[in-house]
Amino acid sequence: MTKRARSMLITCVILASLFTGTCIFLYMNHQMETQYIEGSIPRGYSSLNELAADSDVIAVVKVNKKLNHWVSDHLPAFNLEATILTPIFQSKHGETIIITQIGGVMELERKKINRQLKDDPPMEVGKEYLIFARHNDINTYTIIGGPQGKFLHSNGSVSSLHAIDRSLKKYGQIDLHSFDINQVKSQLSSYLSVAP
Repeated sequence: MTKRARSMLITCVILASLFTGTCIFLYMNHQMETQYIEGSIPRGYSSLNELAADSDVIAVVKVNKKLNHWVSDHLPAFNLEATILTPIFQSKHGETIIITQIGGVMELERKKINRQLKDDPPMEVGKEYLIFARHNDINTYTIIGGPQGKFLHSNGSVSSLHAIDRSLKKYGQIDLHSFDINQVKSQLSSYLSVAP
């Protein structure tokens, strides 16, 4: 190997090392910390009927997209647009509703963090959920009971979030795992037809 080739090889190795080190440094500094905060779940529900009694809307929805995002008192929140696929109570097929959720990215002490409610993961775009929701004054909806008021819907079945992700704490007594949505609709229809 000539002196010139050896010199070029050493230079290339040094530049590659510097480039790799810089990339690792930038990657490590841009990793976002996820911070879980304790939420206040005021009530543990013992049945779907109890959830229904506190709901303004019950439906299977598909989350279309994330809309706006804001931070108030160090608590991030965002709105989701969802389309009603299966109306159960006070909803119409194809209707679009806005659902407010807690969590998201915010800046704290000049550092971006992802702040989420512990045991209450936000609904994900593209997924379907059976929701029990309350109407807000600002023409949006809030899921009642935190994780108790939303169930993952897939292939005609619904499951409690804690039944799918065992790391989530169970609130209340509702425990559905691959439960047929038609049975849920039937049970809720019977209850809602006689509810005060």
